Amino acid sequence: MDLNKESIEDILKDFFSDQALKVTQVSEQEKFLAENENFVSDIKRWDVTVTQQEIERQISFVIKTSSQGSFQKKCSTLWRPFAKELFWLKRGHPTLSKLCPELKSFSPICYYGFSTYEGRMFRPEGFLDQTPLVLLKMFTKKSEVGIILMENLKARDRPLKMLDKKKIMTPDQVRVVFQTLARLHGSWLKWKRLAEKEDSNQIRTRDIEGLTISMEIWKALLKSGTGKSERSISKLLRNQGKDEELIGRWQKYAKEKMFKRVLDFQSTKSEMLK
Repeated sequence: MDLNKESIEDILKDFFSDQALKVTQVSEQEKFLAENENFVSDIKRWDVTVTQQEIERQISFVIKTSSQGSFQKKCSTLWRPFAKELFWLKRGHPTLSKLCPELKSFSPICYYGFSTYEGRMFRPEGFLDQTPLVLLKMFTKKSEVGIILMENLKARDRPLKMLDKKKIMTPDQVRVVFQTLARLHGSWLKWKRLAEKEDSNQIRTRDIEGLTISMEIWKALLKSGTGKSERSISKLLRNQGKDEELIGRWQKYAKEKMFKRVLDFQSTKSEMLK
């Protein structure tokens, strides 16, 4: 899809159900995030001026499109990042927000979204969709093509602020993160209990993960992820001037216990979703 003044106007007309809406101005594209923060996509910011019911206002978009990097393209056949994000934006967040209104501000508005894997996200088709063989998927399936137009959270009345990754989070920041996660997971469990009482053909909770990756592959992926976490936090501790004894204790815990705890949690979650 080519994004221009006309196509954005069509998107907004459909979103607001207002055929009289007009886009009067579109700003130049701006890069939105720093290098290595693009979340397997190319992200830019667009500002558009619209006239609706004779009132002129500005809307700031974050526009995500499929990454053009060859490695990212291959990975998209396995991870389907756009299809997963669109499930949250189009179905997960609206459903949970009806059940728990306090979640309405947790996620940006999605004005438009498309993924070539969106319709097959939870209904695998054929051998290639269901095989646990990662390399076979990556090199035989077509790369995911996707686009998402969403609200720019930095332009809200209470704007989202990026944390400095070179600094350790404060206790208040950590508390907010865990309170937010608790509300989110609590609402999901509440929905799950209600869904289990209904006799319907709706998507089951376990379908969300796809469950197409074997536990052995999960072990390899988790091992890599915990290793990166150990190195990143060690670097943060050194940047904050912490002594080597503390860093050594963290590294010992990360190498001897963290992987097992994460693996146990992943196994428990998989059992819960069955």
